[in-house]
Order: sequence, then C-alpha cells, then structure tokens
Amino acid sequence: MTEAAILRFSKIKSMRSLRGALAHNLRVQNTPNANPAKGHLNQIHRGMDTIDKCLMIYGERLGEQTPRKNAIFAHEAVVTGSPDVINNMGKEQLKQYFSDSLNWLCKIHGGKDRLVSAVIHCDETTPHLQAIFIPIDDKGRLNSRAVLG
Repeated sequence: MTEAAILRFSKIKSMRSLRGALAHNLRVQNTPNANPAKGHLNQIHRGMDTIDKCLMIYGERLGEQTPRKNAIFAHEAVVTGSPDVINNMGKEQLKQYFSDSLNWLCKIHGGKDRLVSAVIHCDETTPHLQAIFIPIDDKGRLNSRAVLG
C-alpha cells in the first residue's frame, strides 16, 4: 500500500470567485459529487459557518486597502490523501490528520488570523479539508507572492 498526502493550492482572483468557493465549501450551492445524506458528517470550523461570517473575517483582515486590479484575493488549499489510506483511517486518526494539516497551512500563511474558512468534507468519496486564506504579507498588504512565492 502506497501512502500519499495530496495537497493542492489554487488562487482566488476575485471577490466573486471567493464567494463561489465559500458557497461550494459550505454546501450553500448544489454540489453534484457530494452525497446530501452524508452532509451532517462535514465539519465546519467554528465561527465560519456562513458566507457572510467568512467575508466579515476577510474584510476585517483586509482592512481599508483596495486590492490591485490583478490581485490574488485568497488562496484555497485542499488536503487529502490516497483513498486507500484516508478511507481506512479511524475517526480520531482522520481528525488528527486534518488538524495537523490545518495547523501547518496556518503556519505557512503567517498565522491562524489569516484563515477565512475551513471545512472537512466527509460527504464525498474521499474525505478532505478545504481551507481558504487571505494572503497578507508582513506589512499587512494583500500579497500572494510573499506567501506562496
């Protein structure tokens, strides 16, 4: 059996795309590959259970600055693992895997205050974590390059 962690980053390039990502992650919109009967198994990070709450967190962190025309508004990370491994993890082991992953993602983004949304989806074939961060540099400016290079 081969164990493999899977990590994917994507850049969110507009407020409209940010809203769309939040709608998908929070299951506000129809998600064809998700099983609605398993929706109750999803875990949403405290205080981030609506689009409005997540956008409020984003706005507070962004402050008064106006993003450049070509700015990257947010980063979305998806963390999972090979289906053979993830689907055979116990509940506590899976919880620890995603907790460790979220802590690492927060660290590379400069802290937990950069986290806008975090959801563990257990309603799809393979459980995964989807987290959205605001890419703020050490000077408090929106700066994707400073975070991911």
